[in-house]
Amino acid sequence: MRIDKLVLDNFKSFATRTEIDLGDPEPNDSRNVILIGGMNGSGKTSVIEAINACLYGADADFVFARINRRNLKQGRGDVELGLDITLDNNAKLTIRRRWSPSDPRSRDPRDLNQELRIAIDGKLVIGPGGDADWSELVDLIIPKGVSQFFFFDGEKIQELAADLDPGGRLRESMESVLGIQLYRTLATDLESLVSRMRRAGARTGTAQVLEAQAQVQRATEDAEGLRSERKEIEEDVASLAQQKEAREAELRRSFGAGTDILSQRDDLVKQRSQLDAELTAINETVSEGAKRALPFVGLQGQLVALREQMHGERSLSEWQAAVRAGSERVQAIAERILNPTTPCCDRVPDSAMKDAFAKRLANALEEEIARKPEGLPDVALLGLSGDQQASLEAQIEELLTKATGEVRLLLERRSKTLTALRAAELQLQRLAVSEAGERQLNSLLQDITNINQNLGRKREQLREIELRLEEADRALRDAQKRLRTAEEELVVARDTQQRIDLAERTRKAVLEFVDTMRHSRAATLQEKCLEMYRRLSSRGETIREIKIDPDTYYVTLIGTRGEEIPKSELAAGEKEIYAISLLWALAQTAQRKLPIVIDTPLARLDSLHRDNIVQKYLPTAGHQVIVLSTDTEVDTEYYQMLEPSIAKAVHLVFDKTLDRTVVNTGYFWKD
Repeated sequence: MRIDKLVLDNFKSFATRTEIDLGDPEPNDSRNVILIGGMNGSGKTSVIEAINACLYGADADFVFARINRRNLKQGRGDVELGLDITLDNNAKLTIRRRWSPSDPRSRDPRDLNQELRIAIDGKLVIGPGGDADWSELVDLIIPKGVSQFFFFDGEKIQELAADLDPGGRLRESMESVLGIQLYRTLATDLESLVSRMRRAGARTGTAQVLEAQAQVQRATEDAEGLRSERKEIEEDVASLAQQKEAREAELRRSFGAGTDILSQRDDLVKQRSQLDAELTAINETVSEGAKRALPFVGLQGQLVALREQMHGERSLSEWQAAVRAGSERVQAIAERILNPTTPCCDRVPDSAMKDAFAKRLANALEEEIARKPEGLPDVALLGLSGDQQASLEAQIEELLTKATGEVRLLLERRSKTLTALRAAELQLQRLAVSEAGERQLNSLLQDITNINQNLGRKREQLREIELRLEEADRALRDAQKRLRTAEEELVVARDTQQRIDLAERTRKAVLEFVDTMRHSRAATLQEKCLEMYRRLSSRGETIREIKIDPDTYYVTLIGTRGEEIPKSELAAGEKEIYAISLLWALAQTAQRKLPIVIDTPLARLDSLHRDNIVQKYLPTAGHQVIVLSTDTEVDTEYYQMLEPSIAKAVHLVFDKTLDRTVVNTGYFWKD
């Protein structure tokens, strides 16, 4: 991994957008040093702060405190930091972080909103439209716990020489650098996985399957028992049906009727009884009606004679009226017949002839008209008018109808009832049997009745069995479903157990590997640390051994006589040399190709140690070493010593006129 470019905008003395080109067009391990020179206040420390903030983010208070004061007063509160990085696989990683206030006039850090954009080979992976997780990605590139060993301030690294490690953070960071923390995380993840799989697989075991099998067995036995019982009842029903059919066949052979013979006889007896009662009632009604009509029956002849007398007198009156009308028309008829000629001789008669003929015709007509029809009375005795006759005739008809009509209807009804009664008696006589036949009939009918009752009970039992069998089949299906689920879960549980066993074996192997790796890396680390310490320290010969505890990573310095040398007794420069040696050893042991950024590496060192750092440490510290130095640290002499390893030099200059830092190519005195 190499840092190609650093972008700072409105960050401390970098008031405007500034790009620091740190890339080497032709990377070469022999020219690995990027030298950034600058006087105090020119922005060297800002470079390390910007790199860390860009990689890992920063809280609003940190960013707000580093906004360029002049820009902030003018209302500009947005900050941008960026890195262009070439990864080990030559992919180009672009990181841009921007902090912008919701209100440009605000002076509250909480109003700053952060925006992150990450692109790989020009393709946006984080930001609008991106869905990657930067925390996971940056952990793959350079975990935060590692950065303190690669991006550090020379004046602050002496903290590594302290024996205190609150919370074990230094141990975790060192293990992260050495690659051990990754395996510890793997072991922890495997332990969590085993715990989750145990909880998931604990739901079902062999016992649950056996219980489910027992439930299926019980449900199967219940269902089969009910089916057997149903079969027995069905056989009983079939047998009873055969018995009933045999009894009914015997009944038809013996009595010519089926099981309805008894009901037929009963119905006929009831019908005969009803008809007898009805006939008695009709006779009584006829007797009462006859008594009421008796007076009219005695007068019936007189009423009929009176009605006939009225009919004769009406006919007599009509004949007499016709005679009178005919007499009046006789003369006219005679004149019409003789005018103009006689019908017989076709000549005009004289008056004498006409009179004689008319008289003869009139006499003949009168005799004919005056001849009384037979059956007419001689005289009209009643002398009633037409209306009087009609009224009296209606009254006579009503009396005759009332006297005889009710009796006649009753007699007709009595005749019908008597006919029905005789028919019922005839049918009863046809169904009548002998005393022995009656006993046989009653026996057959009783047998059929008993069989029907048994059939009813059996069929009711059959219906109950069907309902119970339906429930039993449903219970069996449920039990079979539970068994399938239990068996499937058991398979999953067994598979889970196999995976648990594999995960536990893997975790155990990882822990064993971690333990082996810890001891191996600790041994390598202490060898490398001792190697660099002896190369850099003026007292290197006084340290016989550097021991690093593989469990705590506590570093012990052992003198030539085997005594422990407390780090607190080391001078400030020696502490820095020791810390740099430890960092170099970590970089060498970690086998991570990460850039190293060092701020003020020579500030506290004497000339001898400075010579060693410049000649022996910086050229070998890493494949890209970015050195932030003042002109009194890497001066002309040290520049000449370091020049064979310098790939690029950059000069940070604070321009008082512009009130900002500008970037020039070259070192203080060399373009």
